[in-house]
Amino acid sequence: MVLVTGATGLVGSHFILRFIENGRSIKAIYNHTLPKLQHPNLEWVKADITQIEQLHTAFIGVDEVYHCGAKVSFSNKEDASLYSINVIGTRHIVNLCLHYKIKKLLYVSSIAVLNAETDTDIQETLEIDNYSPRSMYGKTKYLAEIEVWRGISEGLQAIIVLPSIILGWGDWNKSSLVIFKQAYQSFPFYTKGGTGFVDVKDVVNASILLMENQHFGERFILNGYNARFRTIFNLIAKNFNKKLPYIYLPLWLSYFLGFVLALFCLILRKKTFLTFETIASAHRNLSFDNSKLLKVLPNFSYTPLEQSIHDICSEYEENLQTKS
Repeated sequence: MVLVTGATGLVGSHFILRFIENGRSIKAIYNHTLPKLQHPNLEWVKADITQIEQLHTAFIGVDEVYHCGAKVSFSNKEDASLYSINVIGTRHIVNLCLHYKIKKLLYVSSIAVLNAETDTDIQETLEIDNYSPRSMYGKTKYLAEIEVWRGISEGLQAIIVLPSIILGWGDWNKSSLVIFKQAYQSFPFYTKGGTGFVDVKDVVNASILLMENQHFGERFILNGYNARFRTIFNLIAKNFNKKLPYIYLPLWLSYFLGFVLALFCLILRKKTFLTFETIASAHRNLSFDNSKLLKVLPNFSYTPLEQSIHDICSEYEENLQTKS
């Protein structure tokens, strides 16, 4: 029996689909509306991971936990909820794993915790001293990792994975999937920044292999490719048969537009996807070293970037046609 937290999110939902394919029995946590997906091997459990008393039922009879539940935000207005969900929620998961003697835990962290001195060939090295991720999101994911390491020190068999920007089919109004919506709407601007990208199916496959091969007490970067944001936008736009980005946006103009948009959204009481942190990230050029994972899983390979984007765009188009 496996338990998946964050089961309605991009990563959690793909874990569920894979476990159904593999014939596993699954418990899955949701927090609001009961998901439409139903299967004889799937049991939905309504719970808020910040409320430990709601979680006990979910852990009964479970052998493995895949903790994907998290909040992703770069708005300073959501610092409290980021801490509550990402840190306190993970603390509860770790404590219940210890209490119910769960055999295995996989925690989905993020490359946002890796604030390296260099922007190239960033590795998994965890530096406790003088550690300061760039964003509050990164800080809370880092503190959540500390909870997992504490569990490991108390006897929990756990693995931490750090995916780069995850590409996949899902709600394109949320987190990293916004880039698919922007490209579909022919977003005209581009920057010179870049980072790592990984297919959600590769995140799932690599994580399950790590658990099966028992690489406990370690953390692994999951990164298929390092690429410029413009490259990703161009590939998505081409697959959607949309116009490619053609207006270069320098950093100073990005900050000015971000300020104007923030003021506009403040007046209208709406959230904005563009924050000063996301602007800085769009202009920063990072690259991540994925060699550690490939050494311990020599038969594993990442999906080619072009194939990932083609397949994901096809899923979005099929979904849009169904809705129309």
